[in-house]
Amino acid sequence: MMNIAKKLGAGLFAAALLTAAIEPAEAGREKQSRDDTLESSSGQVIVREHITVNGNVIRLGDIFSNAGEHAATPIAYAPAPGKRLVLDVHWLYRAASIYKLKWKPFSLQQQTVVERDSIVFTHDEIKDSVRAALLKQGMDRNAALDLSNRLLRFHAPNDPSARLKVEDIAIDKRAGRFTALLSVAAGTQNEVRQHVSGWIRNMTSVPVLARRIGAHERIKKNDVTWMQIQTDRMQPDYITKAETLIGMSSKRGLVAGEPIRQADIRQPIVITKGNLVTMELKGKFMSLTARGRALEDGSKGDIIRVTNIRSKKQVEAVVIGPGRVSIDPHGHLAMK
Repeated sequence: MMNIAKKLGAGLFAAALLTAAIEPAEAGREKQSRDDTLESSSGQVIVREHITVNGNVIRLGDIFSNAGEHAATPIAYAPAPGKRLVLDVHWLYRAASIYKLKWKPFSLQQQTVVERDSIVFTHDEIKDSVRAALLKQGMDRNAALDLSNRLLRFHAPNDPSARLKVEDIAIDKRAGRFTALLSVAAGTQNEVRQHVSGWIRNMTSVPVLARRIGAHERIKKNDVTWMQIQTDRMQPDYITKAETLIGMSSKRGLVAGEPIRQADIRQPIVITKGNLVTMELKGKFMSLTARGRALEDGSKGDIIRVTNIRSKKQVEAVVIGPGRVSIDPHGHLAMK
């Protein structure tokens, strides 16, 4: 391969020389359009404005049509897979002059954009490969993985044999971080490598609501589903067992998909404020009942205030079931 830097040089052409080689812009565009149509039949040399190459080099014939005997000559290195290279009018005119191609630019803005053909490994594909490598290193299968770059994509030479692999991986267990070296070897093309990093998140499964639950609504089995949250974000009062939820009543409206705290639920209300209740008093030698009216809502096991219908006396009672409360033997006067 010729020494490209030596052949083409790094400097620009003198403005006077370049101006002498340029046709009026409008006339040039019209002529370029006609030349595109006549390219193969007339032998006219035409610059391609956009090309895609598959190898490591750009050849003269990639850029110029009808490049003749030098068409296969490498004249520049191709960009990396997935990258692009812009060859401006100065560069193009220099290349044409060196290889004695009869081409003149029609505008100072004329250029050729070169892209390298590539296959793309997506963010999810990269994540899956890294996860597999981390599992071999002993990572918990329930752990979640986050890459530092959420838009990460890996471009590699376009070859059917291309495979993404993790060459090396290191884990900082204390910080919950990892670094990995990815590589892709594609046929005879050069191997490409890329470093990635991210976090390992230990996760805990918790029961959550599958739908919004209204205040005082009873939670049924099909209202409960599961979600995972980061273990280090768990709160001590988060409910972790589905059976703790099922059959309970919400103290307030609860949204779906969020961890539920113990303070958010209660036993279902079996006595509603204002309803009539049966007051029961049981002692070693006696058993009494009386009618009362609840002064507040109550679930089984709650202590609520009750008024005796006949005497209008108030007493605290323990809810023992729907419409039933138990009076402490020392409160027997409230039964009269």
